[in-house]
Amino acid sequence: MAVIVFTAAVIFALLSGFGGLIPVERENRAKDKAFEIYSESDFLLDTFCTVSIYGDESEAESAEEILSETMERLRRLDDLLNPSTEGSDTWRINHRTENTVEISETTGRMLESIRELEREAGGDFNVAIEPLSSLWNFDERSSAPSEEEINEALSHVHFEGWNVEKKDSSNEYIFVTDKDDLKVDPGAFAKGFIADELKAFLKEKKLSSALINLGGNVLCLGSLPDGEAFKIGLKKPEKGSDENIEILSVNDRSVVTAGIYERSFEEDGVLYHHILDTETGYPVQNDLAAVSIVGDSSLCCDFLSTTLFIKGEEEGRTFLCEFNEQRGLTGDEAYEAYFIKKDGSLER
Repeated sequence: MAVIVFTAAVIFALLSGFGGLIPVERENRAKDKAFEIYSESDFLLDTFCTVSIYGDESEAESAEEILSETMERLRRLDDLLNPSTEGSDTWRINHRTENTVEISETTGRMLESIRELEREAGGDFNVAIEPLSSLWNFDERSSAPSEEEINEALSHVHFEGWNVEKKDSSNEYIFVTDKDDLKVDPGAFAKGFIADELKAFLKEKKLSSALINLGGNVLCLGSLPDGEAFKIGLKKPEKGSDENIEILSVNDRSVVTAGIYERSFEEDGVLYHHILDTETGYPVQNDLAAVSIVGDSSLCCDFLSTTLFIKGEEEGRTFLCEFNEQRGLTGDEAYEAYFIKKDGSLER
């Protein structure tokens, strides 16, 4: 798609309505603080993705070139990591005929990082949930599977039994498993990993102000050119709503939400959503509608938003405190959680 230069009002409108997050235009922006927004969008990672670079007119040529390179990187990462794309690393893992699969350095780093994180979660977060998530398939299903189908899928969900190893004297990795039926689902972490990869690239290009929105996974590079923070709205927990329940001021951090109101359906008065419990095989049942995480790493935010939702508010708060303590993160450096309840209330 062609590079488009938008006013602030237009771009923030375009970015709204995906996931649980809405970038919000600042009110009463002074004319002497105006800046250009160079933006490009595409449907990738099974969602609508937008990258925006902020600057002035003198930076137009370089901004457009960097934006084009960034989107090309995003497309390559989608080709590499999307399990729906035949021939991608994750597709080859799930369609393997042997218990070892050679994968790229990028995929290896992603799986190595999330493997360490999921072990911290004590089994609540499971990379190898694909047999269960594909059974529910919220993109197409409108009724709950049978208990027999759920139990059959659960018999193929494994927490242990896989790992990634780096090949000797090579940048490539090997995916290793002793479970013939093990399949991975990167849906709960790949967008976070990709956002971090794009941020690293933009920083290499010496950019200081950009916004990456991968279907509601929002990463803010730096602040706005005038020094003000990005404004990110946490959506009201209703399907299709663009109303904010809270507006966050974000500088150089990611905001990621796991919620029940986007990929879901209702049957006989029961709401079934895509955050699944690998103990029961059914969607997680608690009083939460969403959990939003703010922090430095988009991958960690992705992981934490899902993990804290599964654990519930009380246990989730304890886990988050331990997560920050283990990394020596305090004050503004610590990961923050926003718990949005089904009754519409919000707790920090």
